[in-house]
Amino acid sequence: MRKLLLITLPLLLIVGCSKEPINYETTLIERDGLYTNWYKNGQKRDELTYKDGKFDGLYANWYENGQKRFELTYEDGIHNGLLTWWYDNGQKESEGIYKDNKLEGLSTHWYENGQKWYELTIKDGKFDGLYTNWYENGQKSFEGTYKDGELISEKYWNEDGSVKK
Repeated sequence: MRKLLLITLPLLLIVGCSKEPINYETTLIERDGLYTNWYKNGQKRDELTYKDGKFDGLYANWYENGQKRFELTYEDGIHNGLLTWWYDNGQKESEGIYKDNKLEGLSTHWYENGQKWYELTIKDGKFDGLYTNWYENGQKSFEGTYKDGELISEKYWNEDGSVKK
């Protein structure tokens, strides 16, 4: 027991006091609970929870400037739930739902200026339903309908909003 304590205590002190990024796969042998990682400038970098050695719960990551970069949810090591990304200016970049580590359902992406870029639906790993794309000025550029990954119909627009011929 004393030998185990002599090995474990220095490791805990090194990991617990370090502001350097932690390689969670090699440094921490038995993972359980909340882990927070910091940038050298003191800003939070990551916050995640382990349960029985697997990601479980919300995992959040921040840019070095303090703006949130992404957040996602795990259940027993499997990515299930909403994944949201932000640009370093705080503007939302993308949002989608994951089920069993796969994108499933509506996924939306934005330009850095806040205008919608594209929106699509994924079903069983394939495009299914409406796929819409916009120019950065907000005008629609493409609209297509998919069924089981196959494009059924499509329409294109110019940046001024007129229909492409």
